[in-house]
Amino acid sequence: TLTYLPEGQYKLMANVYAYYNSYSARKNQHLFLNDQTLTINSANNRTATLRSIVGSVSDDGKMEFGLKATASVSATNIAMDNVKLTFLGTKAEYIEGINNITDEVFVEALTLVDMPMDGIVKSALQDAVESMNTALETYIAHIEEGTATPADVDAWTAALENIPSAVTAAKASIEAYKPLAAQVATAHDKAVAYPQENGNEL
Repeated sequence: TLTYLPEGQYKLMANVYAYYNSYSARKNQHLFLNDQTLTINSANNRTATLRSIVGSVSDDGKMEFGLKATASVSATNIAMDNVKLTFLGTKAEYIEGINNITDEVFVEALTLVDMPMDGIVKSALQDAVESMNTALETYIAHIEEGTATPADVDAWTAALENIPSAVTAAKASIEAYKPLAAQVATAHDKAVAYPQENGNEL
């Protein structure tokens, strides 16, 4: 337990060892920071792995962190070392940081989404943008409510990671469409210049 900490968001990182000898013990071992928990084993694992969790400290300045098992199983072991605790800023500063990270990835997608491209590629980009908006809004809302979980972080991270590939595909499709767009523009200009050609009137 730590006391007299500044109110705000914190990231806990540690090398975690989690081992069980029974299938019933799976998902019973957790890294925790105050009310946030992260399951640290998904398989029979005898090797320590680096894991992290983000949580908040309220105005009482208290933090409890460590490992816990939610069920008692014979010969199940959990341990951690190389613990690192990082202050990420106040709630407002943390949200600003999340928005800044998102904007770095997001802005280019927004500039491309209305440009001419293949319909399937456009739909994929639009879906990526919508998923990013949803994940970001949910994550921030939960941070403000004090209910954010690792699942919110995972959803936001996954949405971020989907944007670059959608942007790359969109750029390639936009380039491929440029000759067609030029041809369409030329045809339109000719139609405007010669409205009676071929008996058609615009």
